[in-house]
Amino acid sequence: MAMVADPSRRSAWRLAVRTWGLLGILAAVAASAGWLIAGPAAALSAVVGVGLTAVLFGLSVLLLVWITSRPSDASAGLLVGGLGVRLAAYLVILDAASGAGWFHREALAVSVATALVISLAAEMIWLARSPQLFVIHPEARRQATAATVTRS
Repeated sequence: MAMVADPSRRSAWRLAVRTWGLLGILAAVAASAGWLIAGPAAALSAVVGVGLTAVLFGLSVLLLVWITSRPSDASAGLLVGGLGVRLAAYLVILDAASGAGWFHREALAVSVATALVISLAAEMIWLARSPQLFVIHPEARRQATAATVTRS
């Protein structure tokens, strides 16, 4: 019997590949703009910024695929924790890079911010398409409270 790939995984990888393609286009545009506006240091900084975002987005995709393959009550917590780790990684890496004299800070900041918006938008689209992340127990009932009992 042939193994059929999980459609949510296939969808996740398809969206990830499209997002990496979009980030690649962004890297080319940012590098060109950086070169024209401020020279080679800005172009390199823009590419490094988009590349950093692409790598951290890749780690996020792996976490999302892992979570959706093992849905549990802790899925939302893992997603929030993963986002926290990812944002902390941005801060640490960008702080370390700020000490390097050859980086163009503005180009790096603009490219990371733009790439981050694109990658977060892709993740939100993917989460909206992944209902298996949110475990709902149909037999669970809301406990009656004074507020719900007295409503008319």
